[in-house]
Amino acid sequence: MKKSIFIIFTSFASIMYGQNGTIKGKIFDKQSELPLIGANVELLGAKISKGVITDFDGYFTLTDVPVGRKTIRVSYIGYETSTIPDIEVSTGKDVDVTVALTESSGSLDEIIITSRTNKIKSLNKFSSVSARQFGVKEVARYAGGRNDVARLVSNFAGVASPDDSRNDIVVRGNSPTGLLWWVEGIPIPSSNHFSALGTTGSPVSALNPNLLKNSDFITSAFSAEYGNAIGGVFDLGFRNGNKDEYEYFFQVGAFTGLEATAEGPLNRKNNGSFLVAARYSLIGLIGGARTSDTPNYSDVSFNINLGKSKLGTFSLFGIMSTSSIDLIGEDFDEDDLFSAEDENSYVSSDIGVLGAKHLLSIGEKPYLKTVIAGASNSSDFEEDRIIELATDNKRIIRFAENNNEETRLTFSTLFNAKINNKFTLRTGLLLENFSADLDRKQRDEQEDLNGDGAPDLVSIRSINGSYNVFQPYIQTKYKLTEKLTLNTGIHTMYSDLNKQFVVEPRASMSYRIDPKHKINLGYGLHYQNIAAPLLFLNEEVNGVITNPNENLDFVRS
Repeated sequence: MKKSIFIIFTSFASIMYGQNGTIKGKIFDKQSELPLIGANVELLGAKISKGVITDFDGYFTLTDVPVGRKTIRVSYIGYETSTIPDIEVSTGKDVDVTVALTESSGSLDEIIITSRTNKIKSLNKFSSVSARQFGVKEVARYAGGRNDVARLVSNFAGVASPDDSRNDIVVRGNSPTGLLWWVEGIPIPSSNHFSALGTTGSPVSALNPNLLKNSDFITSAFSAEYGNAIGGVFDLGFRNGNKDEYEYFFQVGAFTGLEATAEGPLNRKNNGSFLVAARYSLIGLIGGARTSDTPNYSDVSFNINLGKSKLGTFSLFGIMSTSSIDLIGEDFDEDDLFSAEDENSYVSSDIGVLGAKHLLSIGEKPYLKTVIAGASNSSDFEEDRIIELATDNKRIIRFAENNNEETRLTFSTLFNAKINNKFTLRTGLLLENFSADLDRKQRDEQEDLNGDGAPDLVSIRSINGSYNVFQPYIQTKYKLTEKLTLNTGIHTMYSDLNKQFVVEPRASMSYRIDPKHKINLGYGLHYQNIAAPLLFLNEEVNGVITNPNENLDFVRS
């Protein structure tokens, strides 16, 4: 018996030891964002040297890579070589890597600078200060982060979170509402379960990090393409699905819940792919959360790349989430933190984002990217009071209702041109239409005019308003020397509600002292419109409903 167990164990260990994985990805020019054909990709530190070159679309595949943390080096003639360490290779799932190379401004016979991937350096080529990139592995490994990108960045310099119960982000003392959530090139509402209109944080994130590619978090003096924000920018992007084979992934987490992900090729001829992930709260199934009433939440995210065609590259992306919790007075106990024995409260929120993206190459280097999207964010609160709880006359009445919904339609287009290896130009326009529907009813401090023994349920707020925000911008990147880079830009913003037009200059400079040290300086003037619940707040003056906040100026930083 012992001999049999030993043989089985040894065979299993040998199989596990002999298993290999795959590293695949895309190599592109950082300035033009177009693929690099024939770039060299080498696996470093392996017993057997491995190397491949990228295809016509900039893709590469390294097969039979031993499991563990690996390092690859990417080189291309006339470009600075990049080394990417700490790539975690496992069996059963391919590792996707995206690498942007910077063209050297010096002559080809000079020494090519080799640099390791620096997380302090942002993916956005126009951001050189107060920016940092992060990947999905960092989110998963961050202790106590609950697989939440917002909790990860709270560990960055100049960033804080008020407390552990929520993922609000405070950047250098600014209000959390000053944060801009930016996904696939457009602004979106707060991507959180149980979120309230006008806020950017909550206890649980609705953003699935397993769909993200390496992304940026910028805390100040952000480049000209970002606007309507004063605190910071979450610039997030969805990765493409596996274009070569189908993959399925399942996992269970205390806060992320039950999760299933599917990805694979779609229209193999054009390198299309799909990626879909769904989650459902585990805590809602098994109970907990230090209350007798448990939260339920679920979300679905997707990115569908239809592949490259003569008309360009089309893709669809989206996030849909719903969350709710019922706090029932009958289930109240003394240790309950959220319920009351004479109240029944019902809390729910929903988020929806649906977008279509088009990328069109114009000639060899310029491209045009256009995104059309719609988004909605709603939060509802209903409260019932149990009257004369301990008597035979016990009855339940609706005491308060609070229903808020905001929708936005977004159109974004940008033109990017790499003029030469020193100069890059980007200009674009962002149009947003905001609509808000805010209603509140309550009995508190109301009279009993109908004589039923309880204050009347009165509508104290009923708002339905809309406005448009226009944001044109232009920005440039100029490499003055091999060591000195200058970014400049102007962002403008106009609201047809308060009729305010503002001009926001942006500038940053980066000077490389040596391969390991840089000095970065940045400046930015930023404006942001007031959140809808405050912007459309109304009051009755001499019997007339007025909106005193509609003409408030933008907040400035």
